[in-house]
Amino acid sequence: MNTELQEIIIDGLGIMYRDTGGKGRPILFIHGFAESSYTWLHMWRQLPPGYRMVGIDLKGFGHSDKTNDGMFAPYDQAKIVIELVKQLDLENFILVGHSFGGLVSLFCIFLRKLNKRIDKLILVDSAGYFQQLPWFIAQLRDSFTGQLAMRHFHPKVLTRLIMDQVYYDKSLITDDLVNEYSTILTIPGAKECLVECAQQITTGNPNTLSRRLKKLSLPTLIIWGQEDKIIEVSDAHRFHEDIPDSHLAVIPGCGHSPHEELPTETAKLIQAFISGEKLPETIDAVTSRPLSPPGLPKLKMRKLVDKWSPAVTFLFVVVKFLQFLKLLGIKTRQGGWRNAASAYLRAEHSKFSLAVFNLAYGADVPSPAAQPSFQQAREHLIKRLGAFLRDTRACHWRLQWSRNWAVRKKLNYIDIIHGEFYPDSNNLKKITIYLDPKRNTFKHLTEEHRELICKIMVKTYNEVLDVNEKRRPYLLKKQLRKWLEREKSIPWKAFLEGLFFIRRILSGTYIHFEELPGDAEESVRRKFSTPDFYHRKHPGWGLINILCRFDAKFTEADLWFQFQHVPVDGLPMQEILDKLKSNWGISRKLCYPALDEHSKEITRLGSANTFLSASYHGQLFFDSANLLETRKKLNRKYLAEFGDPVTTVSMLMWALCRHKCFRNCKFAFPIDLAECLRTGRERTLGMMFIRPSVYFSPHAPLKGFIAFQREFSRRLRETRERRSESFELLELYALTSPWLYLFTSKLFPEALGEFVGTVGLTMLKDSELFLTPLSDISTGGFMAFGNLRVPTVDGKYAGMVSVRGTHAQVEQYLKAIQAVTSDFQSYL
Repeated sequence: MNTELQEIIIDGLGIMYRDTGGKGRPILFIHGFAESSYTWLHMWRQLPPGYRMVGIDLKGFGHSDKTNDGMFAPYDQAKIVIELVKQLDLENFILVGHSFGGLVSLFCIFLRKLNKRIDKLILVDSAGYFQQLPWFIAQLRDSFTGQLAMRHFHPKVLTRLIMDQVYYDKSLITDDLVNEYSTILTIPGAKECLVECAQQITTGNPNTLSRRLKKLSLPTLIIWGQEDKIIEVSDAHRFHEDIPDSHLAVIPGCGHSPHEELPTETAKLIQAFISGEKLPETIDAVTSRPLSPPGLPKLKMRKLVDKWSPAVTFLFVVVKFLQFLKLLGIKTRQGGWRNAASAYLRAEHSKFSLAVFNLAYGADVPSPAAQPSFQQAREHLIKRLGAFLRDTRACHWRLQWSRNWAVRKKLNYIDIIHGEFYPDSNNLKKITIYLDPKRNTFKHLTEEHRELICKIMVKTYNEVLDVNEKRRPYLLKKQLRKWLEREKSIPWKAFLEGLFFIRRILSGTYIHFEELPGDAEESVRRKFSTPDFYHRKHPGWGLINILCRFDAKFTEADLWFQFQHVPVDGLPMQEILDKLKSNWGISRKLCYPALDEHSKEITRLGSANTFLSASYHGQLFFDSANLLETRKKLNRKYLAEFGDPVTTVSMLMWALCRHKCFRNCKFAFPIDLAECLRTGRERTLGMMFIRPSVYFSPHAPLKGFIAFQREFSRRLRETRERRSESFELLELYALTSPWLYLFTSKLFPEALGEFVGTVGLTMLKDSELFLTPLSDISTGGFMAFGNLRVPTVDGKYAGMVSVRGTHAQVEQYLKAIQAVTSDFQSYL
């Protein structure tokens, strides 16, 4: 058997490999961390003749090239293996991977470059699921201990320390074995490559790996040493459960390297599996053993805090006290997010807006005789929209207002109220009520009484237009009631119905209309301009305020929906707009304007919350190609390091925090939480709070980003599962009165920001245009991103961002976003 090393050139690097030659069925072996193809030699001699056995020395390991170009991740090694297979023309081969080599083997399969060539897969104590790095790899990753070990430990001492962890039977660690591996460490560059590879080995996300493995169609043998101290045998059972066509064989009295420690037994397993025979009875073959569910990790609320101060410490004590109350069995009536929203999201600036464009609102009319008039188009759209909203139960909400907070209440009717404004003015001219036909039950309130109430409503609306927005709805209702009480011409029964009629006006769905100009260029500019919902606001506490913009010929409509954030959240409402678009259809595909025209807009909205003298809104259309392409490349190359695929949101957070205006800021990121029928929990929002600058590494920005992305994915995953520290914080706050919210936001705004973030960032990937809300505690403003793949009129693809904050914040944020999206690579 010829096992001499041979060299092959791949991407300019000398890669060493062993090839026994012959015309037999090929088996490709990939070694583990700090090993080489030498690891397989003893076992090869135990396999029967007739196979062509090939073993590679991975890049940076064994006798292969020691060029330290920083590319030693499983993805990089898999590309080397794929090229080797192609140059050696291996077909219908069996792929065998041990430990780190097992993860490299999986990447070879996930990349789908060899799927037609691989016949079977064998994983030997494979990496992939472990959530804690092996001891010696963790030490090499540490800058101090890693350098100490490499510079001052004799290679033989270092090799024996590692092998003591790998072997169960220490008597099998021979001098020849130690000499072989320690000699490799004396090759120039070997130690540096070893440390660099250790830096690029990260624990993956088991959920992502599990989803991929469940789609694996290869017959697979999983071999594991029962006494493995490097990767626990429970990982073997996870592989077995997730890979559909798999068999698990656990070898008793064996450590992390069965092929070295018990080569004969391991060779028998491999031979039996390749030939389709039953596994030898001398091997303890475990075919199935369900894993016990892992216990939930203990929440550590201190993870929410990066910077301590006396005020932060005080709030932390409050949080721990609330945890104690929860342990005593005290429960909440509603979830933490809804409770917080009732205090922090009831003001006008806290509403969010979504748009749907180019609706074919008249498509239900078979063949219109002529172009409709403005009035006909308006009446038809109101009729269709009313029917749609009445059939959409998720829109049946209103607010019950008090001086300091607002709570949501269910509605069993939907009234549409058309508001007409004076030209070039924010004063209301007239309202027309379209009552829900199923609840139009006013027997004593005459039509004249209704018209009179509407007129008084318009007069009072204009009088209180500039009143503090948190008091305005409450004051409007109070004055309307006083007028009704003074109006002696209205009988008692009509008075009672009048009170209900006023409530329906204040809780209805408001809509007003605009016409886009006939000039094409001006029409594009006006089409995407921010609606003035702040001045043409909903008069009361209804869920929705709508602006409809008709094109010049009244053939299509753009609908802008502004939502109260206390009852509903962005993603469920976007799904409703998607349903509306699907039901009505669109007249043409949406295109954003060219990025050199109308790309940026900043608008003053008016007075804002307690920490802003004035609120401004800015929107920016930007070229998203660089950002999306970079994300694709990062996921292709560093997926194992990231654990989960990198997200656009995490990329934006990471790069934005390199700009002065975001430096050291803590982001608040909303997360949609699915409904849970088993526990009776409704669909709601969770929040994740994270400070990217904690993970910055000036000398290694890519490593810092990988560390940040992994932590981002962990917090995202645990929040979706309702078991993160941030989710617990909101649930604990729900144990208290909203008075505590007001107290902490006014007396300890900076300390509160340390817990819940100061800058908000959210994304709805399917929204055509998303106007951001601004909570009462987002002292650093808020940013909302929509769909990043909308075509532009000049043939490109673009995204849109909406920013709310002070004028200085909006200006700086839009500049930073433009820089980040145009060249993300520079931040790595």
